[in-house]
Formats: sequence, structure tokens, C-alpha cells
Amino acid sequence: MSLRAPAPRANAAVYYVPEGYSSRGEQVMGINVASEGMLRGLALHGGVDALYALCEGAGAGAAFSQVMAEWAPDLATDWISTGEIERVGPLGTLILPGPGLGDYAWMRRRIGATAFSLCGVTHTTATPRALDALTDLLTAPVEPWDAVICPSRAVRAMVDGVLDAQAQYLAARFGGRPPPPPQLPVIPLGIDAAAFAAGPGERGAAREALGAAPEEVVLLFAGRLDPVTKSHPAPLFLAAAMAAAQARAPLRLLLSGWFASAAAETFYREAAAMLCPGVALTIVDGRVAETRRRAWTGADIFISPVDNIQETFGLTPVEAMAAGLPVIASDWDGYRDTVRHGVDGVLVRSWTPPGGQGADIARDYGARLIDYPAYVGVASQATAIDLAGLAQAIATLADDPEARARMGAAGRLRAADFDWSRIIPCYQGLWAELAERRALASRAAGPHPARPDPFTAFASYPTATMGPDTRVGAGLTAPGMIEVLLASPLIAFAAGALPGAGVLTALVGAVEGGPTTAGALASAAASRGVGPNRLWRALGWLAKYGFLRLEP
Repeated sequence: MSLRAPAPRANAAVYYVPEGYSSRGEQVMGINVASEGMLRGLALHGGVDALYALCEGAGAGAAFSQVMAEWAPDLATDWISTGEIERVGPLGTLILPGPGLGDYAWMRRRIGATAFSLCGVTHTTATPRALDALTDLLTAPVEPWDAVICPSRAVRAMVDGVLDAQAQYLAARFGGRPPPPPQLPVIPLGIDAAAFAAGPGERGAAREALGAAPEEVVLLFAGRLDPVTKSHPAPLFLAAAMAAAQARAPLRLLLSGWFASAAAETFYREAAAMLCPGVALTIVDGRVAETRRRAWTGADIFISPVDNIQETFGLTPVEAMAAGLPVIASDWDGYRDTVRHGVDGVLVRSWTPPGGQGADIARDYGARLIDYPAYVGVASQATAIDLAGLAQAIATLADDPEARARMGAAGRLRAADFDWSRIIPCYQGLWAELAERRALASRAAGPHPARPDPFTAFASYPTATMGPDTRVGAGLTAPGMIEVLLASPLIAFAAGALPGAGVLTALVGAVEGGPTTAGALASAAASRGVGPNRLWRALGWLAKYGFLRLEP
């Protein structure tokens, strides 16, 4: 977070897909929460006059405007079609909600690689899609004035490792030196810290609603309740049982989240009954805002012994600190960047097998013999959390309300460092730095080889291609039929790629007095503002349906 905040504040367009920026729904993922928070933070703390979205259709554009009207009603908004990506240029940067810069780098290359910068954010980095996106950074036209933000030092090290391996492969395969990667700054995710502050009397009401007795110490785990792709509950349940045997205060385990299936809920309840039968258990639906807030407000200690490689940063410990809770967490990836051991809480040691001992897992993953859940789940089962240390931390804090209060107060101050009001200027400082790099560079524009012009790539298919000297004569006469066809399902899918009915009718009328050349029609169409792309497609379409006749 050492990047400078520029003045005036840098702006950007946000690639917007409604479901990607919403924490509302049946399956709320961490990436949704983080992306929604970033967008809301940019709207509220960006200090810009207007906010823009790059969208794949009018529906997404309307959804963007509606969301912005809820969050920042006085902020002007607009959306840009992906077909007009050049309009991102004056804004300087396109924000992407993942590490996949490749497709957009190719889109940008059509107008020029220095037109604007791309800025992605890593979230989960273990999925095939994420890993492919990372390796693609060295083969797509991604530039040094682009960036992939890593929310933690651990993620930055992981991304460096993947890119190093890809660079070694490219050098061995093709020789020479691979192109430089994009910038990989470490900027944490953010939260709305003030949203977690409890009002007077709120804690007592929350504990009563949760069924927690005054003497009970409530241990809160918040997040998706998935033993395979999130966090296996066994260390939590085992440590809670061990701590209950040591602590004087009775313990209650509170799980705030959601289950992917009824089978998952059965698994959790049966595992808790088997591994920590002496600890009271409460499970609430963390997707419901009121219920989720009740959990944050009524708890005494937040605990998250995460053991899964799908994790990259971990928002919940920061949210817990904002709620004034001491944190007990595994010493794992981004958790060690946010929780200060002995100050805001306790970090518990974790171990994994040495490098190279998962080669068979990688082999089966690459051969599609196991899927993503199995890949991360098998790795999780070989990851150890110090159970004795975890239990000791729980028991110690359970019996020391003063330590809980001290750590909670320190955490509340610490959480302010991760408020979006402080994180967004770091983003904007990065965008300004990328703009400086971009201003010193030059690149030629060009097409995407794997997304070719169909009439160039497949020019060998037809008998002949049209040209300026192609003779064009009159065909069938069917007044009104052009309008009928344009509106029919027969060609509705392609109507947007053609000129309007007026231009098409005029082209037919231009040959009623006798044949002419395609070049002459092109000149006439240009005078009406019809570009060559649409003109040549129009000639093919009119000949296809018999309105015109083409001759060599």
C-alpha cells in the first residue's frame, strides 16, 4: 500500500457483469464480495466526476446504472459496449475482476496497445481458468503498463512462480527471452469498516437471538461452509473440543455461512457431533444481512483455521477486526498480511508437504482425472494446522476477557487501514503509474490471429471474392420484402451487422437503370455514411436473397 495517490484522481472503466459484482444470491463467493466492495468503494471514494462500465450488452449497462444509482445517486454513469472498446482510451485503465488480461489485450491490440492499461485482480488462483489466465500473461499482448494486483505477498510469490515456470518453458521451446510480465503490485482487498460497528444494546440482542448464554464464549467462523473448497472443519471442531476441556468458560461454536447442498450441512452437523460433542453449536445463514450482522455483533472471538489453497487474501479476518473481535487464524497466505500476531489476535502455525510431492496430483489434474474440488481438497487434506496451538489460543482468550478487549480494540484500529477509502487511492496511484509507463511506449496495432476476419481467413472457400470491378445487376423485384426479411427470425441474428433497410433499398434502386460496379456502389454508399465493411456485407446479403445479381 505504498503506491502514491495522484491528484487529480485517476479514473478507469470497470468491466461489468452483474452477477460478478453482487453479494446477493444463493451462492455468495468471496470474489463476489470483494468485487462488489471494490466497485462500491470506487463510486464512494474515487473522487471522480463519472464512472464508466464496459459491458457486453445493454442489459448489463442498465444494471450498472441501477446499482450506481443506489450507491452514489449523484455520480454520473455511462456504459461502453465491448464492440467500442476504443472508448476506454480517454479513461486510461480498464479494471478486470480477475487475472485474465489476455482477451482484452487482444481486443486492445486492434486499436493499439498503448490505448489504455489493463488492471486485473487475483482472487482464487488454483482453478484451471485462473492458472491458464496467468500463463497467458506471457503469450498474449500484455504489456509492462498493465497490472495484475495481488492482494497478499503469498499470492505474489505464487504468481511469480507460475510466470517463472511459463517463461522457462517458452525459452526452451522458442529460444530467446519471453516478454516482461505485467506489473504485480501487492494491494490488499478492502472493506467498509464502519459497517461492522455495533450500536448500543445491539450486542445483547444479538446474543439473545443466537441463543448464547451470558457466560458462554462464542467462537465465530464466517464464510462458505464447504469442507473441500473452502476450509475443512475438522481442525476447528477438534481444537474447540480440546479448548473446552482447558477453559473455565463454556464455549459455543457459531458458524455463519451457507452450504452448497443438504449433504454438506449433514456432514458439518455430524462432524461437530462426533469431534466436539461438548461444545454448543449454532449454524446461521450468513447470506442474510441481518443474520450475518447478528453473528458479528454477538460473537466473542473470530476463528478461521483455513487450510485450503483456494484462499488468497481472506476478507473475514479484516471484517472481524472491524467488528472489534480478536482473531485466531491459521498462519496462511493473506492472513499473515492482515492479522498481527499478539496484537490483533493469534496466528497458528501451518505445514504442507515439500515441493514436488504433489506431482501426481498435478498430473491427474492436468489429465482431467480429478476436478478442481478434488485438486484443492486433496492438498487441503495434507495441510496441517497446529491443533495444540489452536486449542491453547482459544482456551487462553476464552478465559481472558481483558485480552479479548485489548486485541479487539487494536483490530478495530487496524481494520481502518483496509477501508476502501484508503485502498481505492492505492488503486488510483497504480493507474497513474501505469499511465506514465504507457506514455513512454509505442506499439503497432494489429488483429488477433485467433479471432480472424472471416472473409480473410476463409478466402479460399468461395469460387471468388467480390472486388471493386465486380459487376452488380438487378435481381428480383419484391417491394417491402427487404423490411420483412430484416425483421424475420431468418436473419434477425445478423441484422445488426447490415445497413438499415433504407440503405439496402437504395442499393437495389441504384442498379434499376442498368448494371454497375461494386466500386461505384461503394462510393455512393460512402456518401451516405455507410462504411466499407457494411457495404460489402450488404452486397453479399442482397445477392444472397436475389435482390441483386453478381457477375465476374
